[in-house]
Amino acid sequence: REGKPQLTTFPSKAKGMVTKTGIKIYSWCEHHIVPIKMTIHFSYLPQDKVVGISKIIRLIEWCCSRLVIQEELNEDIVEIFEKEIQPKGVMCVIEGEHFCEEIRGVKTKNRTITSALRGAYNNLDTRTEFLRLIGGNGNKI
Repeated sequence: REGKPQLTTFPSKAKGMVTKTGIKIYSWCEHHIVPIKMTIHFSYLPQDKVVGISKIIRLIEWCCSRLVIQEELNEDIVEIFEKEIQPKGVMCVIEGEHFCEEIRGVKTKNRTITSALRGAYNNLDTRTEFLRLIGGNGNKI
């Protein structure tokens, strides 16, 4: 696995939420060594700078380029971003289809949804705005 990508930043007065939705990616289950098909939604609130948009996806790809468990993957993405960029807040939601469930175990097709959040996303209004942006309406994220 190559080194972690640099998160290029640009000075900015932007105050609004920056959200990337529907990032499609695969990784591998740490427990069963089978694929996990994921859709990742990521958001942050800038503080005096913004991040190059492609760099967000590169960070996510880098985090997924190893064996993972979905519950920790959220935390890894958010922790790295928060430490390096120091935004007002950051949040990541992952929808995963785990092939270990489809081809082994219970043999059902379903989604596992996990999230991690920091800073301003602890505020219910901010979190709700993000979930609304990614299509969360109580029925489907």
